Amino acid sequence: MVRPVRPALLLTLLGLAALALAACGGGAAAATAIPTGATTAPAPTTAQVSGGAINVSGSDVLRFEPSTFKVKAGQPVTIVFTDKGVLNHTFTVADLAVNLEVAKQNDVARQTFTFTKTGSFALTCTVVGHKEAGMVGTFTVEP
Repeated sequence: MVRPVRPALLLTLLGLAALALAACGGGAAAATAIPTGATTAPAPTTAQVSGGAINVSGSDVLRFEPSTFKVKAGQPVTIVFTDKGVLNHTFTVADLAVNLEVAKQNDVARQTFTFTKTGSFALTCTVVGHKEAGMVGTFTVEP
């Protein structure tokens, strides 16, 4: 004697099968997925400074604002780095020995530099996973 399958049981089994297929799917689409709560990168904004101060912030969407900087060699520049989220962040340009760190919301780090080395250098947040998530930029020192 064959027993009929109840509709609720059939729907549950179909739902579980769909979840299993979705979890195993992956492929190229999974490699480009954006983590929950993250946003796509906005167009970079450039801060051009000829002496004076650069105001930059780090946020929990793992972006610098602005993300590109142009300064003149030989002129003092104060970098003012503010944490706009709850995660800690760094403003690091390793090739220029710049490393400012903020540990909590509204925390501010500032330091004055006079750059002599010219060129374009990588700006990163060195907190684990932040660079890989897109917290990067460019720091250019012009002659």
